[in-house]
Amino acid sequence: HESPRPSSNKDSTSSRAEIRVAREHNAELEQLLQAARDECLNLQEVNVRLIESSNEARAQRERAESDADDAIRRADDVEKRLLAAYTERDTLSAEVEQLKQRVQSMLDSI
Repeated sequence: HESPRPSSNKDSTSSRAEIRVAREHNAELEQLLQAARDECLNLQEVNVRLIESSNEARAQRERAESDADDAIRRADDVEKRLLAAYTERDTLSAEVEQLKQRVQSMLDSI
C-alpha cells in the first residue's frame, strides 16, 4: 500500500499562483460587470429622456394640428361672411340702381 505523496513546495507555489491569477481575473470580471451595470443605468436614463422628449414632441404636434384646424375653421367662417357681404352689396347695388331709375322716371314725367 502506497501512501499519498506529500505535496511539494513547487505544487503549493503553483496552486497559490493559480489562485492569485483567478482572483485577479475575478476582480477584472467584477469591474467589467459593474461597468456594464453602470452603462445599463445610463442607457435606461437616456431611454427615459427620449420617451419624455417624444411625448412632448407628440403633444406639441397635436397642439399645432389643433391650432391649424382652428385657424382653418376661422378662415372658413371669414370666407362665408365675406361672401355674404358681397352678396348683400350686390343686392343693395341692384336696389339702388332700381331706385335711381324710378327717380329718373319720376323726374322725366314731371
